[in-house]
Amino acid sequence: MALAFADQIVPAGTIDNNNVLFTLPNAPAPALSLILALNGLTQNQGGDFTLAGTTITFNVLSTPQVGDRLEAWFRYDDGTGGFGSGPGSPFVPTVDDLLRSSFRCIGQLRPGYGHSPSERVDALLVLNGMLESWSIDDLNCFVTLISSFELVPGKWVYSIGPTGDWVTSVRPPKIDKATLVVMTNPAQPLRLDLDLRNADQYQLINLQGTASTLTQQVYYAPSFPLGSLKFWPVPTEADFVELSWLQGLASGFSSGATQFGAPAGYFDAVRYNLAVRLAMEWDKPLKPGVQKLADDSLANVQRRNDVTPQMDVNPGVLPIRSGRTGWSRLTGD
Repeated sequence: MALAFADQIVPAGTIDNNNVLFTLPNAPAPALSLILALNGLTQNQGGDFTLAGTTITFNVLSTPQVGDRLEAWFRYDDGTGGFGSGPGSPFVPTVDDLLRSSFRCIGQLRPGYGHSPSERVDALLVLNGMLESWSIDDLNCFVTLISSFELVPGKWVYSIGPTGDWVTSVRPPKIDKATLVVMTNPAQPLRLDLDLRNADQYQLINLQGTASTLTQQVYYAPSFPLGSLKFWPVPTEADFVELSWLQGLASGFSSGATQFGAPAGYFDAVRYNLAVRLAMEWDKPLKPGVQKLADDSLANVQRRNDVTPQMDVNPGVLPIRSGRTGWSRLTGD
């Protein structure tokens, strides 16, 4: 059973002073998770109304009157499976699931209740801001993307991003590695590392319009909303360039119904760290243990994403004695 939430649902049915039957789009599971409000006042299940599957039947004395506002909140099984339901059918939470959990951590919501539309808008702003700030921290990025792009002979400046010359889902915050793929022999392309240059180093190139069959350097300016790449010398062949950069979690959520898919460990890191930020925004105290969960869960993610530095040593400088070749970083021998 995959748990889903329905918030501020208006039951189907005519409010005409006489009708007592109303229908929900899904059957509440469990039935007692249904919170039914008439003009903002919670109705008593078993007294003011009864529930059978998706059908609500009001007591005659509680019949909604013309002009009344009827709203419902409940949990239900969305039929997609749940935790432990077997391979291929995992529970994927929505952004609303995430927000509700974070709100509960600061005492803003009780279990089974939902947030208001205005609270969702405010919380999405905080969530997107947090994920965006995480995306520029290497330790929070879980994968190195390697994308290939085609060079156009005679063109040395390219924009990159969602609407750039080279289209990517997001503008890369920085380029970690660039490789020229020479296609003279398509069956066995030649791969050559490109030197990454900063703005000062690119400005020192006196003849920036010099052309060559093999470009050697690239300067990446992480301008906004599109990044910019400048190659030198100007390439004259239709070769390819491979660019590598770190990718973090997606941001820019605008709907609570969007699924929040992320690698293992990120859901806890996001919901508990979001709770810390929401506590400041809502001026609410954190529940005991939330700060530690936020710190520990993010530390677990960062520990997994951390890359152990690799040190290269030229074999020509290694000592050779007694038939052994090697060097100890601990003793220096």
